[in-house]
Amino acid sequence: MILNCFHKSIEIKDYVIDNVRYADCIIRNKKLVLFPEEEARQAFISYLLQYTNINTDNYTIKVEYKNLDIAIYNKYELENFQPSHSPVLIIELKRKDIDVLKFEYQLFDYLKLNFCDTGLLTNCHQIYVYSKSNNFERKSLKPIELSSLLSSNNQLDEDIKYFKSAQTGDIESFLYLINRYGKTSKMTFQCSDYKVPIETFLLSHLNDYIFFDFCGFKSKRKRPRINKNNFIKLLSIKS
Repeated sequence: MILNCFHKSIEIKDYVIDNVRYADCIIRNKKLVLFPEEEARQAFISYLLQYTNINTDNYTIKVEYKNLDIAIYNKYELENFQPSHSPVLIIELKRKDIDVLKFEYQLFDYLKLNFCDTGLLTNCHQIYVYSKSNNFERKSLKPIELSSLLSSNNQLDEDIKYFKSAQTGDIESFLYLINRYGKTSKMTFQCSDYKVPIETFLLSHLNDYIFFDFCGFKSKRKRPRINKNNFIKLLSIKS
């Protein structure tokens, strides 16, 4: 089957079983019925992989995940730096005969719920981008501009730099990472108050103290805390 996506001919390997047409999703690795919406989704995924710089070495592409048509996440290379994080791009996809502008509200809801700064609304012919940097004003996008949306991620580079510094015992880097990931991810670190590394979540800091809960135990009254001067080093941040 040949489908059109932004004036490119996209080949989808389809097959028929009991008069029902199927294709194997290259992202989900499973058999799918080729409804019109799924045809558009498969064509767009193939376009992303063939004609943009969005690849599975740098990004994780999730399809029909948390009610999202397509969500793209950064892929973290460091084994001990795998925090919970928001998608860097959400794509709301409609079939080609649908006026996508009628579904702006839906994309805005997904962006808000997933703390995502950039979204696309498309039907493989029209394409619009909405970005926090532009107050989510609608902007028509040329297909060739898709690559520029994910060409760099300075925030990720900064976070990795802080993580490596915290691994060597830099307390200011650790406090920065608490602000970024303390409420969403599990942190394991060493401090002089305990003989073994401790796994914690819901971290915060105030003045000279770092507050946290031990993993598996929710503090009911006074939360555990350490003096920040007793911090030794950060070991990992994981979801």
